[in-house]
Amino acid sequence: AIIDNFKKTSDFAVNIGNGNLVSDFKALGDKDFLGQALITMQNKLKLVIEESRQVAYNGGRLGDLDARVSLVGKDGIWQELSESINELLHSVAMPIHHINTITGSMAEGDLTMRYDAESQGQIRTLANNFNKALDSINFLINEIADYADLIDESSIQMLESGKEINTSTAEIASAIGQISSGTQAQVSKVNVSSDLVESILQSAKQSTKNSEGINTYAVDSVEKS
Repeated sequence: AIIDNFKKTSDFAVNIGNGNLVSDFKALGDKDFLGQALITMQNKLKLVIEESRQVAYNGGRLGDLDARVSLVGKDGIWQELSESINELLHSVAMPIHHINTITGSMAEGDLTMRYDAESQGQIRTLANNFNKALDSINFLINEIADYADLIDESSIQMLESGKEINTSTAEIASAIGQISSGTQAQVSKVNVSSDLVESILQSAKQSTKNSEGINTYAVDSVEKS
């Protein structure tokens, strides 16, 4: 009987070691300290694993990155195990919280923040890539702002040039009007001169006729005498 009980206890311990925490075992009595200790170990492991599974579910599926394994009622190795799990959860959650803070500042228009928390491995790679992305976005926005200023300056220059062109056009139109008025005046003067010449020609013709008449009269008078 003692050998059988020892074998059952040994098999139970092996099952716990292999991760089988649902195997049934009953201690031989209050003085079966080994059996009682194994049962306590089984229950502690079940509790820690169940809490860890729940925390992992809350963090991974529900997005609760602040979920942690409770340390209440845990001592010794169980407390150390729970603290180790919590540290692991913190090391995963902390970069996400930091990046979330930076993206919140980005949403408010602040592109100066960078991921500067101490990190290693893939978290460090993620942080470096994130910072490079922020640098690229910031550079692009500054370039766009510079182009916008250049376009604004060019628009002002074009507006000023347009005003100058309008002024020059008005001056040209005024000059053309003056030239047109001068041309009309010259035409009027030419017409007056033409009329005057015509009048002189008519007077000359009349004087010629008068001279011819006088000459004819003189010849007739000589012949009669």
